[in-house]
Amino acid sequence: MKLPAGMLCVVLACAGTSCGDVSERAAIEANQGIVVGSVVDGRDGAPIQGATVTLGSAPSVQTDDEGRFQLAPLPAGTEGTLRATKDGRSGEVPVRALKPGQLNVVVHL
Repeated sequence: MKLPAGMLCVVLACAGTSCGDVSERAAIEANQGIVVGSVVDGRDGAPIQGATVTLGSAPSVQTDDEGRFQLAPLPAGTEGTLRATKDGRSGEVPVRALKPGQLNVVVHL
């Protein structure tokens, strides 16, 4: 799907077994959540390196060379607004009551 420049589309799906240094199983056992995902260009699907991603009051992170990011660990029940920004393009999506485990997010800028 192609989106107008500056428009953000976020697809949420609960899945996965691990992400970086934090496994989904460990997060569930610790009653914590992991938000992982990527930021891609809505026009051509290319990964966006260096986008800033934030969720509520959690520290912001930058996407890597492949547009990927991880916000972890977050307490289960975390609520807030997931924001991705880069070069004047931005968007947001509400996250309600983060469950223990992993939440996968794809952000189209």
